[in-house]
Amino acid sequence: MEPRVLYGLVVLFLAGPYGCGTAQTRPANQQVQMVPVKALPVPTNCGQVPNHTLPETAQAYRLKSGNYLVSVECTPGAYQSSQVFFLLDRSGESSTAVLLSFPVLKADGQGELSLDQTGEVWGVINIDGDKSMLRVLNRFRALGDCGILAEYWIGGAKPVAVEMRLKSECDDREADHPERWRKLDIGKLGRAR
Repeated sequence: MEPRVLYGLVVLFLAGPYGCGTAQTRPANQQVQMVPVKALPVPTNCGQVPNHTLPETAQAYRLKSGNYLVSVECTPGAYQSSQVFFLLDRSGESSTAVLLSFPVLKADGQGELSLDQTGEVWGVINIDGDKSMLRVLNRFRALGDCGILAEYWIGGAKPVAVEMRLKSECDDREADHPERWRKLDIGKLGRAR
């Protein structure tokens, strides 16, 4: 059996704390700027789906460090999308943008979990620039009763997985409370081969 990668995080409902669809939520005092997408080193496979073009601008969220976390939607989905993220530094004479890579859960054919790296993250995102935190809720189905909830600290060009929660059983329960899903011990997860 081929290994499969379980991207992102957990589930949400319309009234849930993670928003709906591909919407991004943020605290009311969050500083957001618009950045032209053509100025970013977007991977060529991002946005390569029929009837979808990359947006002209992307939202850049100011982080505690003074840098910006920029999110660019790659692939729209019925209830969640995929996106790539950049760390944008505007402190010098010219801006520099670095494509970020995130640790994500991967399950092998026997259900053993490990960490893999990816630049394209699937799920509904929530950014808190004041804390330099990114939350991703990846639902395994639209109901949202199973999936992965991941939280990352963006302190530099290498995001750190702070917390990961998993609910692999799609049983019509706990859809609106992914924060109650089983918390994984990130330190005990091996690296994908």
